[in-house]
Amino acid sequence: MIFRWLAAGLFLVIITMGATSRYMERMHRQLVGDYLNEDGTERAACGIIAVEVGNLLKREGKYPGIRSMTSFDLPSNVRGSLMPLIFKGKWDTGWGSHHVCWESGLIYDPLIGEPVHEGDYSQKMFGFYVPLRSEFSFANFARLVGRRR
Repeated sequence: MIFRWLAAGLFLVIITMGATSRYMERMHRQLVGDYLNEDGTERAACGIIAVEVGNLLKREGKYPGIRSMTSFDLPSNVRGSLMPLIFKGKWDTGWGSHHVCWESGLIYDPLIGEPVHEGDYSQKMFGFYVPLRSEFSFANFARLVGRRR
């Protein structure tokens, strides 16, 4: 009986892990391929994506959180806003802030396409170190984003 329960639990984790990976891959292709609408607005909002990834991780039995970074935290030798490396030269408007899903030391951001250790994230994403802040619990952030939809 216990074996059946463990096997069923493992099966559920494998299936939901696949759902998170599939979502990350699908969003990566979508965002990298065509990030802006014809009118120049963004197709997706980082806060909504962070909540969607977090909900998938919760289904895996994990406890996600939200990490944020702002252009106020840029290193002194960097001017301007947060501009992902993958978009340099494609468009010229960066971000004032960016929100990502975090869980057990990994950042889940579809712009990169795979989980990245939090210590390596900003370097891989922006080309320099930007501190990640933990300003919201996942539940509070999800409620805030839900009100803005």
